[in-house]
Amino acid sequence: MDEIYNLACPGSPVYSRLDPLNTIKTSIIGVMNMLELAKKLNIRILQASTSEIYGSLKNYPLLENDYGNVNPIGIRSCYEESKRCAETLAMTYFRQLK
Repeated sequence: MDEIYNLACPGSPVYSRLDPLNTIKTSIIGVMNMLELAKKLNIRILQASTSEIYGSLKNYPLLENDYGNVNPIGIRSCYEESKRCAETLAMTYFRQLK
């Protein structure tokens, strides 16, 4: 294996509402497992994200230094916040292991 492309996450709004805990687990535990595997094998990983991590946009187009307008307790927060956490985990691994 040369690289990992982590695209995993149940993104369907219907599914997220039916099983929000599994949505969170898939994003957070899934990325942790993939990051550990990439570290163990000393290979690169691409972590896919979503524009939904920015929440409701106040400004359009969104700039790279804009962190969005998020609702951490909204109906879709299980998806949005777990994807935000996955990005945080990926950057933390990157910074700590470089």
